[in-house]
Amino acid sequence: MKILILGGYGTFGGRLAYLLAGEERLTLLIAGRSIQKAKKFCEGLPSGAQKVPVYFDRNANVETQIREINPDMVVDAMGPFQAYGDDPYGVVKACIANEVDYMDLADGSDFVKGIRQFDEEAKAKNIYVLSGVSSFPVLTAAVVRKLSHDMARVTTIKGGIAPSPYAGVGLNVIRAIASYAGKPLSLIRKGKPATGYALTETMRYTICPPGDLPLKNTLFSLVDVPDLKVLPASVSPITANLKFASVEISEVATVPQTLGTPAPHVMPAAARALARAPSSPARARVACADASDASSSTRTWPRRTRSPG
Repeated sequence: MKILILGGYGTFGGRLAYLLAGEERLTLLIAGRSIQKAKKFCEGLPSGAQKVPVYFDRNANVETQIREINPDMVVDAMGPFQAYGDDPYGVVKACIANEVDYMDLADGSDFVKGIRQFDEEAKAKNIYVLSGVSSFPVLTAAVVRKLSHDMARVTTIKGGIAPSPYAGVGLNVIRAIASYAGKPLSLIRKGKPATGYALTETMRYTICPPGDLPLKNTLFSLVDVPDLKVLPASVSPITANLKFASVEISEVATVPQTLGTPAPHVMPAAARALARAPSSPARARVACADASDASSSTRTWPRRTRSPG
């Protein structure tokens, strides 16, 4: 199987390539605009799969490039998906035209939501077109399904991602976050559409794994992730006996510390200046009605927090 990884020597594409490198049945096509970087990266991968450096420019004729490379699957790990220009789905269209399976690691809510427009075309060509195959919304959706399987309705969903400060996030992740700092984000609050402003709304949260010591109290800031637009529309049909009256995503946040040492103070402050909008208080609980309880009592998980000081 030939897998074309766009951005294959970058931060996330490189991690994917490394994980797949030991599979002898695969041919990994490591693609980007620098054939020299692709060659050097291929040389450092573990043995197993065949590794081939490939030149790829998404600003050129993408359909022709994919046809000539002739992969079985394309994984777009380039980004930032918020800055793909006037034709953000150029690679998707090219894959459909060439009958090639497609998936991406997109984190932009508009990009992931818009992938639905290709559903019928993909089915007609008998191929997969998958967007947002990343922590948000794949893992978050799995958690929501697991926790809500016996609940009559969900009233509040709050998600956060806390990557290690020692893990490199890549320049394009920084570009993506900076591109929407201070800009309005579509949220759902109290069952109604609402607006938040990226990085201006913050909360402190202490993660407490059951049976282990709590982690350090951490500052989270509101960011743009696919869950904000795709999760409310997707959780309701989970099971026939599960009905959601409303889905409130009060915060979906990331740890600004990953942007560097000054980030916890500089990024939210800069975003507030851009938005010029007051931040709203973060909600402190996840409350869901239990479907097994005829009285629809509420099950609540209180947050474990300490004061900012």
